[in-house]
Amino acid sequence: MVENPNCSYIVLISTNNYSGNFERELTAYVTGCYGECEVGKREANDFLNNVEDDSLFTEIAYCIHDDTASRPCSIWPNADGIYNSVAIFFNDKPLPVEMAIIRDRLSTYNSFRAGQDKDPISINGIELVKVNKPSYTSIGSWDLDR
Repeated sequence: MVENPNCSYIVLISTNNYSGNFERELTAYVTGCYGECEVGKREANDFLNNVEDDSLFTEIAYCIHDDTASRPCSIWPNADGIYNSVAIFFNDKPLPVEMAIIRDRLSTYNSFRAGQDKDPISINGIELVKVNKPSYTSIGSWDLDR
């Protein structure tokens, strides 16, 4: 986990599973961005093949993970301290169109995972958090049902 991310905003995606099993792949699938380790490259390619606007997600913040690799995301604890959330780091507040893409791509993530013989995960919600070091302030959340 990135303890002190060098960013201004975090998009938190809460799930029903330990997020260390998929946080890099999920981030690459919904943003097209992946870290130096290249985990998520296949998911990023799917993003690039299916999202037409390549000018998005330019404000992703790459933070040094505890293994010294730069990543755009990390596992993150939910309210009860269990690491079931994925944190995606942003230098600036994500654009509304970026949040819409994240939400739309989350709705198809399990179909993509199924093609790789991976178990589905439940997405419980999305929250946008403002980083006010050393604390964090929720500034919005999105219902996944339309």
